[in-house]
Amino acid sequence: MAAVVVRVELHGATTEEQYSRLHDAMRRAGFGRTITSGDGTQYWLPTATYRSATFADASTAQAAAWEAAKGIAPSYEVIATCGSSSWRGLKAV
Repeated sequence: MAAVVVRVELHGATTEEQYSRLHDAMRRAGFGRTITSGDGTQYWLPTATYRSATFADASTAQAAAWEAAKGIAPSYEVIATCGSSSWRGLKAV
């Protein structure tokens, strides 16, 4: 399985409840909101960014995220990337 990072942007979302619904739907779809460093430290991903290692490729993960976001906001965008990650400035969990 590939390490996939997905970003979901909700357009027209006006409440925290909508983002809570998104987080719950993404969790149920197999995505998490943290990333783990080589030394085992977990870090929070930026807002509305998710990670998973349960999908075969970025396209499959994008489709799952698209379905998870359905009905939460009037419109939304999803991008998925696959491969190694590098980050800086993330807050430890």
